[in-house]
Amino acid sequence: MNNHTFSTPDLSTFCQLNKLGLVATGQHTNEKHAVIECRFTQSPKPCPQCAASGISRGTVDRRLSHVLYGQRPTTLLLRIRRFSCACGCFWHEDTSSAAPSRSKLSYGAIRWALAAIVIDHLSVSRVAAHLGVAWHTANNAIIQEGQRLLFNDPVRNKTGPARLLDVLEGRSKQAFKQWLESRPKPWRDQIESIAMDDFSGFKSAAQEVIPKAQTVLDPFHVVRWASNMLDDCHRRIQQETLGRIGHKNDPLYKHRRTMLTRISYLSEANKVQLNWLFSDERYLEVDCSWSMYQRVVTAYNEPDRRRGKKLMQALIKLITEPDLPVELIEVKRLGTTLKKHAQSILAYFDRSGTSNGPTEAINGRLENLRGIALGFRNLTNYIARCLLESGGFKKQLHP
Repeated sequence: MNNHTFSTPDLSTFCQLNKLGLVATGQHTNEKHAVIECRFTQSPKPCPQCAASGISRGTVDRRLSHVLYGQRPTTLLLRIRRFSCACGCFWHEDTSSAAPSRSKLSYGAIRWALAAIVIDHLSVSRVAAHLGVAWHTANNAIIQEGQRLLFNDPVRNKTGPARLLDVLEGRSKQAFKQWLESRPKPWRDQIESIAMDDFSGFKSAAQEVIPKAQTVLDPFHVVRWASNMLDDCHRRIQQETLGRIGHKNDPLYKHRRTMLTRISYLSEANKVQLNWLFSDERYLEVDCSWSMYQRVVTAYNEPDRRRGKKLMQALIKLITEPDLPVELIEVKRLGTTLKKHAQSILAYFDRSGTSNGPTEAINGRLENLRGIALGFRNLTNYIARCLLESGGFKKQLHP
């Protein structure tokens, strides 16, 4: 049994009002809402003009949405004292310890809302409902606090785990090039390799701005090219032999998934099925395409990277030979693509650990974000939410 030191129940401490320079003086609750009456704990400030002590002139009220308690929206009712002095000056208590100027949310509510977005992946509409405020009120507060606390942090652009650095409008070489040029030169000089997909615009932009960095084509995209080549081949042969798209019991259609399985993962029954399939001379081109696909997979799964590089070099040389049979349409097309990107493909074997996988993982999270938010109509809101979702801020809010 754990030993705890208990103290007298204190609403100010329980609701973390002491961190805002407040003390609770009353409460009003019902099933749907809670209101906590508060006063500031700081001593009254003197007159800002003559420094004389002020005379109390009553209070004015300010309502702030606070962190929800008991699964219901909680409002802080601030009793702000007003003062005057003989010089004719009027002033009131400084409220900056509780909330930003003109804000409808307390600092505690803003922090809670930011954590709910980054850590719990709630939508802004749900955060607004919990706080009992309008959507725009919650969204503006979250973006402003994210900008102040997270986006402008200079440490986040330094080395660290995979995270989203920025979101640009448009998918073009020019947009990426301008973004790279806007980065500090010391930051660009630290980049040794760039993992990317097969879009040539990104590659040329990187080579122009960071010529010393080596572009690396991720294995996922190369294997996808090879699998597409095999799929295209068996579909073409399917049409040529049977004159229709694949039906359930057609040999090529029936074994299409088996052909895409790595050889080492094939069961004995699968191997027998493929041997039977490729014994048919009508499927010779499919057999050749399957062989090239397996050689791509084998090269990337070779534990010895130097040997894997040699296997890939031999494959590219083989399928780009001029005397390759013209019937192997898809294989020749794959050879043209691999030869075009040969430098970036082979660089993978020299750059251990370079992968586009983290980028694809972030893309997956952003797809999930669009589903949570039911889409975005405002680009600024979308960029801000993307950075909050995948900017690597979770540890800063919840160490």
